[in-house]
Amino acid sequence: MLTFLFRKKILIPLGILLTLGIFVSIALFFTLAPKSSKELKEVYIREESNSETSARELKRNQIIRSEYTFKLLAKITNNSDQLKTGGYKLSASMPPLYILKKTTKGYTDYIKFTLPEGYSFYQLSEMLEKKGVYAESIMPYLTDQELILQAGAKYSIEGYLYPATYSIATNSSPKELLSNMISAFNKNNSELFKNYKGSLTKHEILTIASMIEKEAKTKDEMAMISSVFHNRLIKKMKLESDPTSVYGIRAFSGKITREDVRKETPYNTYVIKGLPPTPIGNPSIYSIRAAMYPTSTPYLYFVAKGDGTHLFSRTFEEHTKKIK
Repeated sequence: MLTFLFRKKILIPLGILLTLGIFVSIALFFTLAPKSSKELKEVYIREESNSETSARELKRNQIIRSEYTFKLLAKITNNSDQLKTGGYKLSASMPPLYILKKTTKGYTDYIKFTLPEGYSFYQLSEMLEKKGVYAESIMPYLTDQELILQAGAKYSIEGYLYPATYSIATNSSPKELLSNMISAFNKNNSELFKNYKGSLTKHEILTIASMIEKEAKTKDEMAMISSVFHNRLIKKMKLESDPTSVYGIRAFSGKITREDVRKETPYNTYVIKGLPPTPIGNPSIYSIRAAMYPTSTPYLYFVAKGDGTHLFSRTFEEHTKKIK
């Protein structure tokens, strides 16, 4: 009698568990079963993503049926926080387990990145390496002759890449990407150069523009800063632009040292006279326009106030006072 009661007490919970298991299995089947649509959609998973934010994005694109079930699957397989950043071409007909494996293993179809205004080729190379887009550095392509010819450049393609957001296919070549960036530059700036009637060459404009881009914090001051560079060039004064002293050595952070300004490099305008041999970054259309059309001023100096704006001076004595 006791044995029967003992077995009965065990069998009832087992029966409940079995029933729950069947219901869970049915629920999982219907929520995990792929849909019939084979349409490929591009889904981008950002660096800060986990299974929760990724599930939301997948559901929004109608790739999965249930956010909750996808998160549960990620938790069961211990992949909740292992999704890799990048772009994936996915369809609703793909099994969720395959989608999870593809996103956790980082089997990306494309990578999205933004080239900020003013970024140099060196900074672009560093950014792409961090994203793991290309196994090798893109630096050799800086002086690729075919790309230089396409850009209409002189020595390198620095300054001829259009700042924008790009999507890179993971199987594309660095040269293909850079060619697209040059094409975007030509497309978006062709009218600006076509309408220019001044005496500067395209190369000179872009070199001045790249310096303006690094120095100016607001668009309102770009033409003023441009006037200082133009006035100095007319007077055959050294340009003494801080960002040129560290070009090719490190990214310009807004501050330079005494050692920086003394460095003997072809770009350091504290050492050389005139313009650097190439641009020192890839300028925006605003700084290009400022390089073409500087404001008419008597200024030869400027110093940063620390709030994003500058103080301008006519003489060195006035400039020294404003520094103090």
